[in-house]
Amino acid sequence: MPKILAIDDVLDNLITIELILKSYLPDCQVFTATSGKEGLVVAEEKKPDTILLDILMPEMDGYEVCRILKNQESTRQIPVILVSALGSIAESRVKGLNAGGDVFIAKPIDPAELVAQVKVMLRIKEVEDNLRIERNNLEKLVEIRTSKLIEAQKRYRSIIEDQAQAIIRYKAEGILTFVNDSYCKMHERERDELIGLSRYTLIAPEDIDSVRNKIEGLTLENPVQVDEHKSVLSNGKIKWQQWTDRAIFDDQGNILEYQAEGVDITDRKKAEEKLRQSEEKFRQLAENIGQVFWLASPDMENIFYISPAYKEVWGKSCDSLMENPTDWFVSIFEEEKAPVKAVLDAFPENCEEIKFPEFRIRRPDGTYRWVQANAYPIRDNEGKISRIAGLAKDITESKNAEDALRVSEEKFRTIVEASPDAVMTTDLDSNIIYASQRTAEVYGFDNPQEMIGLNSIELIAPDLRDNARVLLKKTIREGALRDEKFIMLKKGGSTFHGELSASIIKNKSGEPDAFILITKDITERKNAEDAIKVYQQNLRSMTSELNLAVEKERRRIAVDLHDHLGQSLAMARIKLSGMKSEPLPEKTIEDLIETEKYVIDAIKNSRTLTYELSPPVLFELGLPAAINWKLEQLNSKYNLNTNLEVEDEVPDINEDLLILLFRSVGELLNNVIKHSEASSVNVKVNFKGRYLNISVSDNGKGFETKNIDSRYNKTAGIGLFSIRERLEYFQGKMYIESSPGKGTKIYLSVPVNT
Repeated sequence: MPKILAIDDVLDNLITIELILKSYLPDCQVFTATSGKEGLVVAEEKKPDTILLDILMPEMDGYEVCRILKNQESTRQIPVILVSALGSIAESRVKGLNAGGDVFIAKPIDPAELVAQVKVMLRIKEVEDNLRIERNNLEKLVEIRTSKLIEAQKRYRSIIEDQAQAIIRYKAEGILTFVNDSYCKMHERERDELIGLSRYTLIAPEDIDSVRNKIEGLTLENPVQVDEHKSVLSNGKIKWQQWTDRAIFDDQGNILEYQAEGVDITDRKKAEEKLRQSEEKFRQLAENIGQVFWLASPDMENIFYISPAYKEVWGKSCDSLMENPTDWFVSIFEEEKAPVKAVLDAFPENCEEIKFPEFRIRRPDGTYRWVQANAYPIRDNEGKISRIAGLAKDITESKNAEDALRVSEEKFRTIVEASPDAVMTTDLDSNIIYASQRTAEVYGFDNPQEMIGLNSIELIAPDLRDNARVLLKKTIREGALRDEKFIMLKKGGSTFHGELSASIIKNKSGEPDAFILITKDITERKNAEDAIKVYQQNLRSMTSELNLAVEKERRRIAVDLHDHLGQSLAMARIKLSGMKSEPLPEKTIEDLIETEKYVIDAIKNSRTLTYELSPPVLFELGLPAAINWKLEQLNSKYNLNTNLEVEDEVPDINEDLLILLFRSVGELLNNVIKHSEASSVNVKVNFKGRYLNISVSDNGKGFETKNIDSRYNKTAGIGLFSIRERLEYFQGKMYIESSPGKGTKIYLSVPVNT
């Protein structure tokens, strides 16, 4: 009694098939299974003579079931009739046949065709079973007569030359003794070239050891092995081949030679490799994109694939969704289900992409996630939607970031609007994109919106705009600009003094994206500073005039000392000298001599006082001579090496400036004596252009120039500060070069009208 197994997930189909078979083949025994897995179990248990297999089944489709049946030793001989509505599609038929199917029947099933195909398969099965029995019997007979048959017929050509399969015989060491035409064509060589070659020389080097080990492992108990490996053609091309090697033994069990049958499987291997690569790319994409990828039926009631990211986002296993396809929808917040369902219900047939509204899901642990999902229809050859592919992305972080940004912007706006300064943001071309209310007030606009789109450079006085552009470019490089002063323009054309600061706003990539500009109205402060400068200038002028008045008074006193006191003392000395020659008592002569000494000392002191008050050499011989006189005094009094270099003729100088320069040089020399601990000092005078330049340098201990005020202004005469201030009155400058241990050099430079 023939046994037939029908596998279909639709019970009605199974009932129909059973009725047809019972009607036309009343003596047959029909077994049924409603799934691929159940069908495999029944096939293994009942060993049917023919299997009717539906292709489109959930969990395990017919192709997979067929492949498993054909790969199992116990079921590979059972004929399989594939039944499907896809039977008219050539691609599906090829796929089914490649999976191991013997014949294809299209739905709806024609009873006559079904019965005819079943009968053919039963006959084939019966023939194959008989052949198998005969082959087994023959093999037993061959085993009994092996030694005699091998010895007598070892050269017998049992393989027909015109067979499609490549057939070879070779010795234990691999030397080819026979090759058929198919083998010659397979390797693109002549028979004479191949006979005598080692079979292993035609195998790709990396596969030789594997093939050799398998062949050498053949025994009487396991005389056959099937192997796939690469072969190298004469032109260097690589071909994939499948070989079935059989060892031929003598009566004593020794291997006489090997016989092998082979086919070229290069195309199949390429197809398998492309499929593998495609599947690998799909797997990597689906598992590594960080988004949930899913594949479902058009009605979303069947889920065919779900990526591992589903567990990360929904907090549920992928298996739970496969078992319950609506599980993803159940997790959506109740108030957000309706908009999502509306999209599903209104799924248009001609759409290319479906965008779901953003929704929240509640995970099993109580946390929630924001999700953004899109779906894409997959169409069959007729353009109908056969599958729906989709992506779901966890956007919780971006949503939280948006909320945080919104709060941050609100804080920023609150701080900015409360600032007394004008705050605005611009793009990198300086176009205003935001302005605070205070900004509009400072620049004379009615409201901030009126400023949007204006170029902030236009709010700066025209002659300062190029400088502003340069500074903003520098800000892009350095990140910030601080307290740059500009004349700013108001809407009506009036101006005000502004202090501009700028910072860079960077985008997510860390690249400059915008400016934030802060303008402080410093008009009142600027006016106050200008007033202070005028006051300082007036004060400097008054101080200079006062010093000049003092100098003039010193000179008047010096003249009086020289002309009056000096003359009187000189006359007194003459009188005293004359009295010494007169006959006077000895005691009187002694008193006259002592008195003359006092007069001489008084003359010296008055002369010294005269020079200190206002040295006549300064006005009679000029500045270089007066400086030289001062240096000689220092050399004599302090044993200090002094030197004066006059490089150019010094022009006539205004008396007020002449006194200032002499007093300044004197003060610098006094500072050398008091503070430098120097052993030598050098003064250099030159006249370059219209500037008189004087330098005073020493080899003393030097000092940090940043300590000028604390070091000198409190301890040394009029101090360096006073010298600088008085020089500035004459548009002069003072420069200082010094460092600890390297001496000091001070330059005085002042314009002279010749």
